[in-house]
Amino acid sequence: MAASGIRWTAVAFAVVFICSLARPQTAGAPGHMPADSLAALLRQAPASGGPITVSNQQIDGGLNLGDETGTLDASTTILLDHCHFTEHVRLSACHFHGSLTLTQCTFDKGLDLSDSTVDGDLVLRDPSITSPPEKPHALVLSGVRVGGQLLISRPRVDGAIDGPSVTAERLVVNLAAARVNDLNFMGLVANGAYFVAPAQSTWEIPSLTLSNSSVKNALTLRGLRVRTLRMRSANVGDLTQFDKVQIEDVLDLSGTVLHFFRWTVAAAQSSGRAWPTTMIFDGMTFEDANVRLPAGAHRPDDADKIQGVGDTLLCLQVARYSQSAFQSLQDELTRRGEIPQTDEVFFAMHHANREKQSAAGVANWPWVAFDSFQEYVLGYGRSALTPFLWSCLFVLLGSFAFHKRTHMIEVEDSGKPPEFSAAWYSLEMFLPIVDLGMAKAWRPSTRLLQTYARVHQIAGWVLVPVTLAAITGVAR
Repeated sequence: MAASGIRWTAVAFAVVFICSLARPQTAGAPGHMPADSLAALLRQAPASGGPITVSNQQIDGGLNLGDETGTLDASTTILLDHCHFTEHVRLSACHFHGSLTLTQCTFDKGLDLSDSTVDGDLVLRDPSITSPPEKPHALVLSGVRVGGQLLISRPRVDGAIDGPSVTAERLVVNLAAARVNDLNFMGLVANGAYFVAPAQSTWEIPSLTLSNSSVKNALTLRGLRVRTLRMRSANVGDLTQFDKVQIEDVLDLSGTVLHFFRWTVAAAQSSGRAWPTTMIFDGMTFEDANVRLPAGAHRPDDADKIQGVGDTLLCLQVARYSQSAFQSLQDELTRRGEIPQTDEVFFAMHHANREKQSAAGVANWPWVAFDSFQEYVLGYGRSALTPFLWSCLFVLLGSFAFHKRTHMIEVEDSGKPPEFSAAWYSLEMFLPIVDLGMAKAWRPSTRLLQTYARVHQIAGWVLVPVTLAAITGVAR
């Protein structure tokens, strides 16, 4: 009986011990905590323990867990709630095997999480961060790797958020009631990325950088006010959506590879313009694009609007010339079988290119003249009407030039020539291969008329094949 009681007592102690390990370790009473004590608390958490929660504490002194001797390897989830850090916090190159959540924490001299790994979620909710002295970046996330979601919600940052080469399952930046200077997520790698602000937001972000980013699924920007947005050489596998995004100065999408691109333009509040001052699309490609101006926005009277792509063509015309972007729009329309609209974009592309070449200097004017000749005489081999009208003009002109019988002589050994007709002679001389018997029997008698006859024939050899090519679609 005594042995049985001892066994039950041992079991009870074991249960109590296990529960004590699983119970969250907390420091919750309002007060002050030395940074060294917090560091020791973060280090001592066993792998089998519950989450560590520190709340309502002022952390005195610098917290540095990023040097070679002090790098943190935390085996549990950490929650810091309503904490005030009076000195610089450096948690670089740390490894958090659970999640790291910082809720309504204040950092008087910056927060550095560079090169750290968080296997779970990294949550920065309502942070208030001030840049360290003489440093522009208040929050440093460069090289951070997050196995779950990286959430930055309503940040109030006196300085910039610097997060180049961040890797996360999903990045969410909620800019409601936010205050931040610059956002840099160059080289971002994520399955999805979302930058969201309420429609009534009044805070304008000086710059947002997403260059060299790779987003597997969706990239969404909603309700933002940005002066400069740079996405050079970014790659988005599915939907890229700019929903009521106001861009004041620069939109740089050069070298970007997009699949579905949707942009609902919002007029910049400071200038009232619909488009950014500068739009750079050099080397940009997409499979399906639809850009829409806000209701009531000014459009040029001659602006082309193609059904199904909204104001996309106008956007490309306003932007700095990009052949790849125009070609992407043509390819999209061709896949949809909209040949007339494809030709419309083709002509608009050449107009934009001529404007660019004309502005580049006198050296490009010969190319501009030749390109103009291709459009207004040959129709680029896409419009049959233009070369056909020129053909009719040449035939009429020839009828007038050859109308005097006295300027024509019979060709010897032609037998009995047919009665001369200036119209038939002009038509036969103009049409390649065609033999109406008139050109064999008659020829001009003056050198000037002979020279014009050669020009007349050459024009026919150029215009007739081009007209046929446009009708049959061979030139496309």
